[in-house]
Parts: sequence; structure tokens; C-alpha cells
Amino acid sequence: MSALSSYPMSKGSGQCSATGEAIAPGSVFVAALVEMPGVAGLQRLDFSLAAWEGGARPAGPAQCFGFWKTVYQPTVKPKQPLLDDESLLEVFESTAEATDAKQVRFRYLLTLVLIRRRLLRVVGNKTREGVKVMHVLRRGEPDATPMEVVDPGMDDLSVADAMESLAPLIDPDAAGAQPNAHAATPASQIESKS
Repeated sequence: MSALSSYPMSKGSGQCSATGEAIAPGSVFVAALVEMPGVAGLQRLDFSLAAWEGGARPAGPAQCFGFWKTVYQPTVKPKQPLLDDESLLEVFESTAEATDAKQVRFRYLLTLVLIRRRLLRVVGNKTREGVKVMHVLRRGEPDATPMEVVDPGMDDLSVADAMESLAPLIDPDAAGAQPNAHAATPASQIESKS
């Protein structure tokens, strides 16, 4: 069973989860991915920008995995990825403090996707207290402080299988495509690059 099989994601509703009001086309809003007890996968909750900036957040017992700002487009174009590059980076950054095992695995796999898409680059690998930690930077930000990503200890086969499951979320052409031997870069093959 794939490590990401528990991460199917629902699509947005076009309605603010805090106020119940419709989000106007062209409006900036905040989308949050949450895990609900007893519900398989991740659910997406949308919040108007005003509600989010006013302090509205997913209510307990929902556990927030990550969030991003986006513009509401009521008609989804065919083959549009669920998350674009900037949204993926925002989800990555919003999971920086993740400690839950599922969130740590999700962040790690998302990091591998972002490295493959050349949105992040590895600048170092270290072991701290027996835990492998990867240091990454956004492309084009060489002077920024590296961000840490904990390696949850998945073997290369598990990573490749999980990446194949994640692919349809970020590449609509991946759904139904033949497996690609180069679809995932196993963790053991990622090297630091200056």
C-alpha cells in the first residue's frame, strides 16, 4: 500500500468555511488542507481573505496540514493541476513546524517533488541525534537561511511508490500515464549542491 494512499485531497467548495458566504470569482482566498478524524484523506477548506486575516482557522478536531493563498476561478480548466508551483511552495513552508508523523512524511515527499521540479535545491544533509535532516533553499535565493526537512526513514521503493501516487495531484498528465522509472529521485540519490 502506498504511503500516500491516505492523502487523497478534496477540491475546494467556492464557499468560505468560516462565514458560509460564496467566494467571488477573481477573489484572493486562503485554502487549507486538513485531516479530519474518521475521514479518509485530506479535506480542503476555503476561507475568504477577510475571514482568514480576521483569525478564522479550521476548527478542532481538524488538524491543519498546510495552507496557501490563491485566486478563486469557478470554472476549472481541464487538466489543471490541483496545486500550482507557488501553492506547493506555500504548503511546504506552512508545514515547517510539523511534528506529527503523517505530516513529516507528507512534507518530506512534497520536498522531493519540489526538488524534482527545481523549485527547491538541496544544500546539505546532516544527521542530528540519529535523524537524517535535509537542508533546502528555494531556487534563486542563495543567501536565504536553509530550511530543514526531516527524513522519515522511508526506503527508496516506498518513496517511489508514494511519489507515483502524488503525481496526479501535481501533474494532470500523470493520471493514466505509464509508470516512469525517473518519476521519483530516491532519497539516497539526492546530493547536496552548492
